[in-house]
Amino acid sequence: MPSDKVVKRSVSISGHSTSISLEEPFWEFLCGLAKQQQLSVNELVKRIDAHRTGNLSSAIRLHILREMAARIPDPSLKRILGEKSYQEWRDHEEEMIIEMAK
Repeated sequence: MPSDKVVKRSVSISGHSTSISLEEPFWEFLCGLAKQQQLSVNELVKRIDAHRTGNLSSAIRLHILREMAARIPDPSLKRILGEKSYQEWRDHEEEMIIEMAK
């Protein structure tokens, strides 16, 4: 069972080193998402960073929450996240994937 302890890790965003503090389960999920999307963890964090409004660690946790909500057919999750912002986020993710394929 992964530890709930917060671990500080160093990531690179466009050549700039920064640190993020995440619990182990969030880090493991982030690494899994990056692998699934055929991205490095740094590239995925860079994309999350480009659209955040709060601190980076919180933005990563919210990104993971949205990913989980997209995988679970539970309308209450979309309600919690806000249907409009949730759909805008999903649309933006699709645009980024299309742009990458070009």
